Amino acid sequence: MQKIITPDMLIQWEEIPPPKFKKDYPEKLIMIKKMPPRSQYLGGQYFTSKELETLISNSSVLEIYRRAKDGSHMPAILQCRWWCPACGHEHDRVIPESLLDEGKAVFVKPKGMKKHSQEDGPLVLYLGIPYSDPDPAVRQQRFEHSQRCSAQLIQHGYAVISPICMGHSIVSGTDIPESFEAWKTVCFRMLEASDVLCVLKVEGWEKSIGLHAEIAHAQHLGKPVLFLAEKDGQYSVETPMEVKKAWA
Repeated sequence: MQKIITPDMLIQWEEIPPPKFKKDYPEKLIMIKKMPPRSQYLGGQYFTSKELETLISNSSVLEIYRRAKDGSHMPAILQCRWWCPACGHEHDRVIPESLLDEGKAVFVKPKGMKKHSQEDGPLVLYLGIPYSDPDPAVRQQRFEHSQRCSAQLIQHGYAVISPICMGHSIVSGTDIPESFEAWKTVCFRMLEASDVLCVLKVEGWEKSIGLHAEIAHAQHLGKPVLFLAEKDGQYSVETPMEVKKAWA
């Protein structure tokens, strides 16, 4: 089965104990580890067998947003959602709560960036970051972010295409324009050669014309868009839920 690249695949997930009270399940993250019997997911808003196989294969994480039980003798269900980076839409499905009781699903929390196994083949990440600014000190700072983030990604086993790491040295001390318009064709060709667009959220990223153009181009190509954030000198992939809240 072909894997779909999602943010979850670049995150190291840690299994955690379930909340003490089931009323606290909403907003918690879970991962389905094993296929349930077919009788547990037939019909309605339940996952299809193909969807379940894809979720398990891609280590996808779901967010519980509601626990429901219709009558004292009916099994409880969990209404879950996850955000697809390829189509940019949120998807809702239902799973039986019994999956947690049976150990077929577990509660998880993010624990840093996952190392990429070379056995899975190369994964090429395009690192997008705002660059253009009238202040040379700002451009230098963004270049240094690109350097550090690229190094961390490479150390974790990923192949990285970083136009800022390349372009900063070229435009510095020359009359070559540093605007996105001057580099658009080059950046788009490099993005087309990559598997994933990774957006590094440094100060000013929301207003970057070039970065938004790269996001739109990646979505047009059907490439996943992931978001990275820096904390205490380390870069981590944001969960789909964090991305959704940031864009809300």
